Amino acid sequence: MNALLISAQLQKKAEILGEVERLEGQLADARRQVVHLDGTLASFGYESYKEFKPYPQPRPNRFRRGELMRFIFRRLRATGLRQPSSYETG
Repeated sequence: MNALLISAQLQKKAEILGEVERLEGQLADARRQVVHLDGTLASFGYESYKEFKPYPQPRPNRFRRGELMRFIFRRLRATGLRQPSSYETG
């Protein structure tokens, strides 16, 4: 039993480390691209590129307003569980 558990954990660790290496490669590529862009900007005389702040990435809206709560309450009613009061939901 322990050998199976350890084997599974080692396999999962190897998978995660492989993913880390892949992501580190992507990060290194992105950093190289930024260095090249900085060089291009500098060649055109643009020197304030070092003060550049990255744009925040917008978070995708997976649900429209109120859609998730309606979905949850429908599922609760379908399973026979009671709907929490507004006091319980905050």
